[in-house]
Amino acid sequence: MKVRQYAIVVFESRTARHKACRLGGTLGGRELAVSIAISDLPEVREKIVKRLDDYRSRMEPPDLHRAQMSALG
Repeated sequence: MKVRQYAIVVFESRTARHKACRLGGTLGGRELAVSIAISDLPEVREKIVKRLDDYRSRMEPPDLHRAQMSALG
């Protein structure tokens, strides 16, 4: 399990914010994710993908063979 740490930074200028957004990647051997929207954070994306996968698996039609067998008997 990855341990993630987050920080919130308030920038005084748009230029500083744009420079920070270009820093995404690594810093000192550690992954660095810079985003303006919370939905861009890796942990949030992972949760969204997992929930969508769970939803899709519940919404898929049942296996055709199983459906035919249960109809027969």
